[in-house]
Order: sequence, then C-alpha cells, then structure tokens
Amino acid sequence: MAAPAGEAAWSSDTLRLTRTEDPPRSSGRSRKRLVSYKRADGMNLSFKLHLPPGHQDGQKLPAVMYAYPLDYTDARTAGQVGGSTRALRAPGPFQPALLLLAGYAVLDDVQMPVVGNARRMYDTYQKQILSDARAALAAADRTGAVDTSRVGVMGHSHGGLMVANLLAHSRLFKAGIARSGGYNKTLTAFGFQREERTLWQAPQVYLQVSPLFSGRLHPGSAIVDPWRGRRQSRNPAPPVRAALPGDPGQRRHCSIGDAPLESHGYRAMESNEHELREQLDWLDRYVKGR
Repeated sequence: MAAPAGEAAWSSDTLRLTRTEDPPRSSGRSRKRLVSYKRADGMNLSFKLHLPPGHQDGQKLPAVMYAYPLDYTDARTAGQVGGSTRALRAPGPFQPALLLLAGYAVLDDVQMPVVGNARRMYDTYQKQILSDARAALAAADRTGAVDTSRVGVMGHSHGGLMVANLLAHSRLFKAGIARSGGYNKTLTAFGFQREERTLWQAPQVYLQVSPLFSGRLHPGSAIVDPWRGRRQSRNPAPPVRAALPGDPGQRRHCSIGDAPLESHGYRAMESNEHELREQLDWLDRYVKGR
C-alpha cells in the first residue's frame, strides 16, 4: 500500500494458524443452548443445556446436572449470566459428550451461588443451594426437553458436598454422584471454602453443612461416596461409606484403590475410564430406571 514519503510501506494478510475442532467429534450432531433464568429472590442465573444427537423438539429426556457452588459477597457479581454456546469443552473427567451419547440431556456449568456476608454466608448455605437447584430444574422444565422427574446431580470436591446435601434435604433428584467430597466438616475444624469461623465459633454451621449428620436419605435416591486415591493434595477427609442413612442398596462407594498416586483429581487414563463406567452404570440404574 502507498505510504507518505520517508515512511515504510507495508501490507497485511489474514492467515489462519489453527483449526480447532470440538474434541468429542462423535457428538458433533448434538445441540447446545444457553438457558438463563432467575432464582426465587430474583438473582439472574444460567446453565448450558446440551441435547443428544437425534433429539426431536418436544421430546423429554432424562438428564444430568453438573454444578459447583461458588461463594460471593455481592449479589450483583453472583447474578452475572455467563458462558457461550460456541465454547468447546475439552475432554476431562466429566465429559458431557459421553452422557449425550448415552441418551441424556446435560445441564452443564449450572450456577449455584452462595451469597452473603463473608463472615456469615454459610449460615444460609443449605437454603441457597436448594433454591439454586429448584430454579435450575424449573428452567430446564420450561425448555420442554428435560424430564424433571428423572434428573441426576453430579459434583466434584465442594460440588460433591453439594450433591450429598441436595439428596439429604430434598426430593429433587433421582440420583447423585459425589466425587472427592468431604461430608463431615467437623474434620476441617478451622474453616472451609470461605467459612472463616472455627468449629467452636459456629458449631451449628458445621453440623448443618455436613450431610453426615442429616439423618435422612429420601427413598429412591442414590449416592456414590467419593472416588478417592490414597494420596490427597487437600485437607484430609476420609471417605465415609455410610455418609447418609438408608438402604445400603441405595449407596455405592467406589475407590480408585489401585492408583496410589491419584490425588484430589484423577489423571490416569484407567482411573478416568473406571470413573466414567461407574457413573454411566449408576445413572442408567437410578435415573433411567434400568
């Protein structure tokens, strides 16, 4: 291109350096959409709804909800609607694509905020995650693609604690899968997440947040205690086989015992294959009712 006297001339071209495709190619015919909705108190929330290949409009599917509760001190920050239907989900321990191929709708990245004063937000933890879950299921029902009488819930770490509490204190879900969670917070007596008070300063909060002390598991629910390797990178929270009372047939504890180097997350191919197989079997049994 022309340039003034004494100045360098230059030109530019667009050259594509990468060609990134959706990693789980076998689910390429699946559809996804961003669903936004409000919690009972008016807070804006959202999740990504994935529908399997071949789904027909009006067809209601069994579903799996995956979530991780986050703590906020400001409701405006917690109420931001985020995410994109154009983002690619890299393969990992939780792969929506595999559940899609098994015939499930997937509610992914479901927002589960816990909002309040930094010193007291966990006073209302249980109430808030129940409100979050009810709002998400109501929004899923309005899409016309989810059979809300057949929904399982999954979570990892703090999300695993969420799963156990949702099963202990509601009848919203048919099944739950909790991974690497800690269900007795008295074992972390000097705080957890953004709870800064010690067990002795707020004993009722520690008991309320711990499903171990709930004394309830509604009929028809299923919970998988945490998958846990022998080497943990976080605060020790030994698996509890009887995390919740109920018929032993409603619970299954799965430990990656042959992977002594596995930590809070699982990296070995064999560990992740084991985990995925257990998850699919559990969901087919209790959500689909096979």
